[in-house]
Amino acid sequence: MSGTAQNIITAYSEKYDSRVDDVGTMTTPYGAFPVLRVVTNLTRANIATNVTFAWVAECFGTVATIRSQDYATGTELTSAAEVRRLAP
Repeated sequence: MSGTAQNIITAYSEKYDSRVDDVGTMTTPYGAFPVLRVVTNLTRANIATNVTFAWVAECFGTVATIRSQDYATGTELTSAAEVRRLAP
């Protein structure tokens, strides 16, 4: 990718690597959903990385997500930067 960032010409890359790694049930205030857990590893410019877990239900979409802090390594989270779920 290329473009400008704060009026400076720049080029960088992003790589997304996603896979389903688990099947189960996610319970939210709206109820329990049969879900697939999708793990996405994002690498920016070959240095900054983060991992996102998304629990996805058929016909409903994403019911919860957790995103790691930047520069996370591996697929197990030790500290979350963001947590989201369905809520009224």
